[in-house]
Amino acid sequence: MESTDSSIVFYNRHWSPMSQAVKLVLTATNLPHKTVDLATNDASANALPTLARNGTSAIANYKDAIEFLNSVNGRTIVPEKSEDRTKQFKLLEHFVLHIVPFFERAVILTSPREGFDLLLESMSFLENHLTTSSGRFFGGEQPNFVDYGIYPYLDKTGKWTPVLKPHQCIKVQAWLRSMRELPLIADVFTNEKSKEHMQYYADNLKMGVAA
Repeated sequence: MESTDSSIVFYNRHWSPMSQAVKLVLTATNLPHKTVDLATNDASANALPTLARNGTSAIANYKDAIEFLNSVNGRTIVPEKSEDRTKQFKLLEHFVLHIVPFFERAVILTSPREGFDLLLESMSFLENHLTTSSGRFFGGEQPNFVDYGIYPYLDKTGKWTPVLKPHQCIKVQAWLRSMRELPLIADVFTNEKSKEHMQYYADNLKMGVAA
């Protein structure tokens, strides 16, 4: 457990892509916080929020987490320009609402047509966005909160899902390679146990527990 004087508490679920995304942002921005590492055999884990501050928490997804963190201590996690901020949040919202559900289906369903194939179709939105991006990241020349939110999910393709073929989502695959070159990624993903975490994540989804 990492202890600081901050009032922000991060309940870290190593098996959860959403939790990994929050950890990436906290690490990238150096926001003071206390980390409580939860174990898969911890019966209380599912009842705890991802983030809490002074006893208050309302974090249902990664987008909520970013808005929560952006309001803390005057730190700027999102772009300062209103136009850029709106564009980035729309991209993130689309990912959370229209791509993550297909990722979840791909993890728990054995039929590719009902799971992974639909995930591939939904990822065309990201492919198109990267085609028009001003850099190799969703944030432009440098990764930002959108990249950190998407990466923990798409990094699982080929691990928790079938492998992407070379001709599929070419821009997304190039983006994944760029993200994996970042020292931050290696620092945050050192505790990943792919098979164990996938099974626990899938079991929670099947039980209707937020992962």
